[in-house]
Amino acid sequence: MEFSLLELNNVLGDIKNLNEGKRDFLKFKNISIDSRTLLKNDLFIAIKGKNFDGHSFLSEVLNKGVKSVVIKKGMQRLLPSNFPYWVVNDTLEAFQKLALLKRKKLNIPIVAITGSVGKTTTKEMIGGVLNKLGRIKLSHANFNNEIGVGLTILATEMKDKALVLEMGMRGLGQIENLSKYSEPDIAVITNIGTAHIGLLGSKKNITYAKCEISKYLNPEGVVIIPANDPFLEKTLKEFWKGRVIKVGLLNIENQKENFKKDDNLRGFYNPSNKTILIEENTFEISFEGFHNASNFLFAYAVARELGIDFASFNKFDFVSLGGRNKILKSVKTTIYDESYNASPESVKACIKNLLEKTEK
Repeated sequence: MEFSLLELNNVLGDIKNLNEGKRDFLKFKNISIDSRTLLKNDLFIAIKGKNFDGHSFLSEVLNKGVKSVVIKKGMQRLLPSNFPYWVVNDTLEAFQKLALLKRKKLNIPIVAITGSVGKTTTKEMIGGVLNKLGRIKLSHANFNNEIGVGLTILATEMKDKALVLEMGMRGLGQIENLSKYSEPDIAVITNIGTAHIGLLGSKKNITYAKCEISKYLNPEGVVIIPANDPFLEKTLKEFWKGRVIKVGLLNIENQKENFKKDDNLRGFYNPSNKTILIEENTFEISFEGFHNASNFLFAYAVARELGIDFASFNKFDFVSLGGRNKILKSVKTTIYDESYNASPESVKACIKNLLEKTEK
């Protein structure tokens, strides 16, 4: 997928120092912020991060034969006098705008996931379930911030059938920003916990921050949230007037009990054989525990939205990421590894799962 001069000028303003004879031939294969992996047909954006400033690598970038770069105002002195460039006030914002340009060129559904706990596991589950559509692009590792989300969008190819983005945050307004530059079609909020209470001060503020994911959602799209969280439902209404799907997981014993009939999507978990009954289909997943079965319910809801048909019995063998859902066994010992940035809620879920196994 190429970026034309006209498209880039519409986003960044007019290019400087460009010879008229080159205007019809200036196209770029990709957008890059890394001088180490940069190719000569890429457009390099010099971003100043916490540890590095891309402007410090401009000489290395130019030696690779690139056609143009995007720099911050005042950095023109670092370029040859006749070299074409775009100059902007904020190169990170320019990077995000170009990610949005790429997003608009992609004719595929985009799923965005946030939540206090379980968003990475849910992302991997959604990717595994959506594989029925073909190749799925997922956020790599924890590429869930203002740079990582943009890089994931820019790395998505035309042959990908869907894009699944994880969205993290360190404060109010950050998820709104990620939503602005990705314009999702489906948003998933896995839960509201206490993982960011040190930054935001209250569960109320955490709820507001998570609901920001719907701010730039496709008006014809849908938000998928856990059932039985009245404050989340109330807060979401302040952000989103469109369709909402509420999902809830119960133990299999509750299947035939009398409970309030409503429009919620329910699943029923059988811990004895790790199966989940959802509507008319039964699923067996490789991850153990009620919390993982609950995460899978979000994956099912997304798949249903995208028109995937399931067999009466379905088995999914999901791949565990480092520090998440890892079970290490020896002759006498079982170790549950949930060490990656674990929140209080995820630790509790891990302990509960471990206790259930020791009781058997």
